[in-house]
Parts: sequence; structure tokens; C-alpha cells
Amino acid sequence: MKSASKRVKIVLIVVALALAGVTALLISLFSNSSEWAVNRRNALLYNSAGEFVGSGAIYDTNGAVLSRTVDGSRVYNEDASVRKALLHVVGDSQGFMSTGIQNAYETELSGYNIVEGVWELKKYGTGSSITLTVDSNACKTAYEALAGRKGAVCVYNSVSNTHLRAHETRGKLV
Repeated sequence: MKSASKRVKIVLIVVALALAGVTALLISLFSNSSEWAVNRRNALLYNSAGEFVGSGAIYDTNGAVLSRTVDGSRVYNEDASVRKALLHVVGDSQGFMSTGIQNAYETELSGYNIVEGVWELKKYGTGSSITLTVDSNACKTAYEALAGRKGAVCVYNSVSNTHLRAHETRGKLV
């Protein structure tokens, strides 16, 4: 009788370990699935040259196309000045610029979601598009104003009238 209860305990331990393993696998699947979906080996998203081509378009705030996929290849804005001015924002299709939108938001651009995976990409041939708050015309103007010199251009909104009145009453003007 002792040997039968010993065997039952061993079987219960094995079953508990198997359930723990399956649970760990499911947790890993749900928490890392977006990273797995946009892995460079995914032929739906990357071409043979390693370019991220299975993604939606990237637009600026005015609707100008900054980057999109055409015939299995990633293309950028036709204006060379716009491309140069926004290179650090848009990034490259091969992931060399890790801070660019194409790399930082590749999961969103691929159209991935946890329920359907990349089904939208399979069905429509393109992922989700992103519209940025960047104005390509303003960036182009700033880039051309630098005229090849090193430097930075800062643009900001002026102070609102309410803010000015509050400071004027204290004898200060910002």
C-alpha cells in the first residue's frame, strides 16, 4: 500500500510540473508574442535584404507620406530635403537606427494584435499606418536654413494671452 501511495505522489508531482510548464509557456507566449511576430526571420514583414517592408505608411501631421511599402520595397518621401530632415525621426527599414519610428513602432506598423497576429497584413497586404505630429515642411525649412552648418533649430508655440496677462499683473513679462 505504501508503494501505491508513493507512486500517486510522484504522478501528482509530475502532473503539477507539467501544468506549471504549460502555464509558463502561455505566459511567455502572451507577453512576448509581439516581439516574436516582428522577428527579422518573419518573411511576411521582411524581404530577403532584411528590410522591414510589411508595414503601413508613416505620415506627417499634414498627411504627407514619409515612408511606405510599394511592391515589396520600402520607399520614402520623394523630396531629398524632407528625407534628410526627418531621417532621425522615420529611421531606416533595416533597423540600424533604433530610435526611428520604423524600428521603435514596428509592432504597430505591422498591424499585429494578440488575437489575429499579423492577419491584417496577410489579408490586406499592408500593416497599420501611423500619423506623426511632425510637420515635414517645417523640418525641411529648418534643414535648409542650416545650409549644411552644424546646429539645431528650436520651434515652440508662443505664450498664450492668458499667461501673458497673469505675468503682466505682477510687473513681469515673459
